[in-house]
Amino acid sequence: MAREFDLETILTITSGTVLVDDFNKIFDLAQYIYNDEFINTIALQSLKDDLRGYILNNYPELEDAILPMGFQSIWLRKQKEIFGDKLKLELKEVPTLKR
Repeated sequence: MAREFDLETILTITSGTVLVDDFNKIFDLAQYIYNDEFINTIALQSLKDDLRGYILNNYPELEDAILPMGFQSIWLRKQKEIFGDKLKLELKEVPTLKR
């Protein structure tokens, strides 16, 4: 089962910089990956490194997508040229949710 997510949502996780206009997009991605609709803000904070690792396992080339300070819109436009507007995440193995 695969699902597409906006590049901004994925880059928010991998870069650590908020690029989304709606934080629910982050929850939606985490809930999809962990197959758990009850992920909350506290859980998300503790899962961020695991989420980043999961995404980079699917798209290792995003490791090089580093946001330069002060150039967010230019950088994001360049990333969209490279990766497109959306990336597909496929659940190969559901990670264990740490509670």
